[in-house]
Amino acid sequence: MSKTIFDHLKGVTKDKIPWDSLSDGDKNSWDDFMITRWLSMKPEYIEYLNELQMYRYSGLHGKHYYELLRFSLPAESSYFKYIKKPKTSDLEKRVIEFFSNVYQISFRESFDIMQMFRKLSMQNDFDLLLAKHGIQQEDRIELRKGLFNE
Repeated sequence: MSKTIFDHLKGVTKDKIPWDSLSDGDKNSWDDFMITRWLSMKPEYIEYLNELQMYRYSGLHGKHYYELLRFSLPAESSYFKYIKKPKTSDLEKRVIEFFSNVYQISFRESFDIMQMFRKLSMQNDFDLLLAKHGIQQEDRIELRKGLFNE
């Protein structure tokens, strides 16, 4: 049975297993992109991996990329917590669309604004902003409940 992505991560970090000692199945299960994606979940590796992208896209693949990671990453046991996209409710999506349409900004920027209102507990300011843009009272109440969990 070929190695999983977690086995490969351990092979280039903690165990430092040479490429030539991997079976053909293990070599076929190696995926440069996915390994880089998982390694980048560790904040200390992000800048280094970003630098490696230049070489990876200019022809450094498979065995050579594996060996570069094996020799350059510290020999330590690491936990790579996968960062997921935050889940948004339908009401939050409506708020994001509202900010995006009113201010002509991206959904990501709208999400950040929504998070700022929530983090700073700016319910009254949020309500005033919605009223200023003609959102009806019942819709404002519904959107506030969705955003501030009232």
